[in-house]
Amino acid sequence: MSDTYKAIVCHEYGQPLTINEYELPNPVSGTVVVKVLSASIIKRIKELIAVKDPIFNTPLPFVPGNYGIGRIHSVGAGSHLKPGQLVYLDSVVFSRETQAELIIKGSFGGATPASKELAKLKYKRDGYLQQYALVDIDNCYPINEAFVGEHSIHHLNNLAFALVPYAGLRSVGLKAGETVIIAPSTGKFSGAAVAVASAMGATVIAVGRNQQVLKRLENNLPNVHPVTLTGDKDTDAAALAKFGPANVFLDLNPSGVPSNPYFESCLNALAYEGRVVIQGNLSQPLTISPFNFRFKNLTVRSKTMYTRDEAKDLIRLAESGALKYWAMHRIQQFAFEEFEKAFSAAETATSWDDLVVLDLA
Repeated sequence: MSDTYKAIVCHEYGQPLTINEYELPNPVSGTVVVKVLSASIIKRIKELIAVKDPIFNTPLPFVPGNYGIGRIHSVGAGSHLKPGQLVYLDSVVFSRETQAELIIKGSFGGATPASKELAKLKYKRDGYLQQYALVDIDNCYPINEAFVGEHSIHHLNNLAFALVPYAGLRSVGLKAGETVIIAPSTGKFSGAAVAVASAMGATVIAVGRNQQVLKRLENNLPNVHPVTLTGDKDTDAAALAKFGPANVFLDLNPSGVPSNPYFESCLNALAYEGRVVIQGNLSQPLTISPFNFRFKNLTVRSKTMYTRDEAKDLIRLAESGALKYWAMHRIQQFAFEEFEKAFSAAETATSWDDLVVLDLA
């Protein structure tokens, strides 16, 4: 085996990425070297390297790519991981002192002085568009080989999109048998939220405008009821009311949309003591009517990312067979050198069941 590897590197925002060659690193205590097999490509990847975003930026140079699947190549002292082990490669790097301080590999260099210190270490800020990666053991989650079965290893990248909504639903104590509204519900994270809620035993009201994509959710997952909303509050309220008062509303407003156009309608559909968890992107203040806030005794909270324990529990849920979603996707695979084609494909592969990956095996 060669003692060098290649990585896709951003040296300057707005400039073409380059493929650079490096010597294989030696892992130290608390780290491993991973052979990356597959790396998912998100819709915004071109946007995040074209211009230095005021929030989602990271120190230069860096390797893009938020999530991946790999095999342990070599381990540092005291590692519980073993060479050859299949792992999910996560993007969220936490401070050892507190999970309130974090960065996201390949895209987000932190919001506080303490988190920005994490991003100064290149291996911590580097993503997974590289043939080998030096990774903290805390970012490697073992995967049961039997879980993959007849499916492609590439499918495992979908665990990344399920982690965020799983943590959100757990944060408000979603129980089997409860009804949850998820709005919107046809994108990468929001479609995963529908699958996760279904696997947790809830009745899911999947809200959106794309009837075709909503229908695929209904056809592939149990206890999912699509509702096509119009933006008219009275019409939408009537559509949601058909399912009775809901217990939970999960807001997953996508980036680029100032506020969730369905927010008030979904809030009005909640039962007394309903719970709201906000995980979407908001650039405008939320408006909650005095009646909903005071007389319905609502609980409203936000949830950022997820903890390591939540990630482990989500993987166990998937390995149990309850979470069917991860293997339902239409995959577009690209070779390492075809990364620019992969980036372009990801811009239009925006449905919950589309997946674009670089094949690095």
